[in-house]
Amino acid sequence: SGGGNHSIFAKELLQALRSNADVLEGPLLYSQVARRVKTAATRLGYDQTPEYAPINFAGDLGAPFFFRPQA
Repeated sequence: SGGGNHSIFAKELLQALRSNADVLEGPLLYSQVARRVKTAATRLGYDQTPEYAPINFAGDLGAPFFFRPQA
């Protein structure tokens, strides 16, 4: 468990997005989150490795994601 009723992945993803102060590209977000998830999961005795890949059948043609802080 990632605490606060979230999975390890969701907790780390939300933390990375909340602490972001600029435009964040998908691959950079992935590298931040994956490292944190692997560390947290290992501490809890789990083997969890997030993947960064196109979302099947989403219709986005594999376009990149960009995340920006709320104005």
